[in-house]
Amino acid sequence: MNGTSVEVTGGLGAFLGLFFLAVAVIFLGYDLSRRLRRLDHQEKLRLEEERLTQERRDRLAHETDAAAAGDGSASTGDSGDEQQRGAGDEQQRGAGDGRRADPDGDAPPTG
Repeated sequence: MNGTSVEVTGGLGAFLGLFFLAVAVIFLGYDLSRRLRRLDHQEKLRLEEERLTQERRDRLAHETDAAAAGDGSASTGDSGDEQQRGAGDEQQRGAGDGRRADPDGDAPPTG
């Protein structure tokens, strides 16, 4: 052709634009990885909580069935005397309402 050669390049602007685009992609990838790890951890915690809740339900159902059958295997390691004392303690505490129960029964309720 005519012997003059012209180099056409992107120049400094294109280099900087591509550089910042690459940095943005790296940061977005890091953020995505962090979020996915967090979701995975939360899912593991949720599944563990569901498993524990199901175990509690199964244990309670087993204890309820055993108590209904009357075989005494429903106790959680307490003897019958300890369970009866626990019931008496609850009565003295006012059955969880924050007031003390009157042992004689002659005082009017407060609150």
